[in-house]
Amino acid sequence: MPRGVMSEEKIQRWIKEGRGSGAGPTYKPWLTTDDIPATSRRTRVPSAKFGRVIHVLSDIEHRVFLLAEYFPSVVEAKEQWPIDRELTQRVARKLGIRHPCYPYTHIPAVVTVDLLLTIQRGGVLKTVGIDSKPRTALNKGEVLAKLQLTKASLAELGYDHLIVSESQLNRTVTNNLIWIRQAHSVEKEVTPYPTFYEEAADRLYQHLLSKRFSASSLSRVCQEFEEHAGWAPGTALRAARILLEAHRLHVDLRLPNIPDRALREFSFGVDEGSSRQVAAL
Repeated sequence: MPRGVMSEEKIQRWIKEGRGSGAGPTYKPWLTTDDIPATSRRTRVPSAKFGRVIHVLSDIEHRVFLLAEYFPSVVEAKEQWPIDRELTQRVARKLGIRHPCYPYTHIPAVVTVDLLLTIQRGGVLKTVGIDSKPRTALNKGEVLAKLQLTKASLAELGYDHLIVSESQLNRTVTNNLIWIRQAHSVEKEVTPYPTFYEEAADRLYQHLLSKRFSASSLSRVCQEFEEHAGWAPGTALRAARILLEAHRLHVDLRLPNIPDRALREFSFGVDEGSSRQVAAL
């Protein structure tokens, strides 16, 4: 039997370890990037919003997560979330389809959904499962059967289910989100003091607000401000990305080349930017 084949003992051990349980910073995904072959595209994404590292197992999952994280209405995200096996086996029998088993075994597989989101709107909480799949994979019978099983199982729990392929993602929007997140500090980075960038963002915000009707580009205004402040090149634009991620500064993310957009195309504050944010995503 090949090395690494799943066993019932391993499943029970993972359950005891708390995989698939917890909430917020304490949530543990059923599958981590260490459980997936190195040949697969996998990424660990530090998330300040959810207080932990998110394990995504494909480029599509990564981009879908970035969209989910950016929305203030998404209050919880659980990646690689396992559905109870008794439920999925019961639903499979009801649907008259074969329940998936682990390779080289007859052990019923733990069916997972790529991302389980809790969304709060108007004081009402809603749970939605999202599976991110390449469009080519949606032509495969076993993939469609698994998605059918996932959808029906989540429906039993009162959850919605969405399938997202790369053709449904706005590449410009997700590229902009990747650029915005590059403002995060990196491990062992040396800064003048621990709260330097937070304070830089506050100072820059007030300056941008005073120039809000300017035809100058964001990058130009940032460059002028950092020269006046005596900051290293690139500091102010990094602070601007911090403001964008915090929803204090807003722009239509469908637009390319955000640094080159005129400052008058931006809006300020959560309330003022909320409608533009929804339109962009």
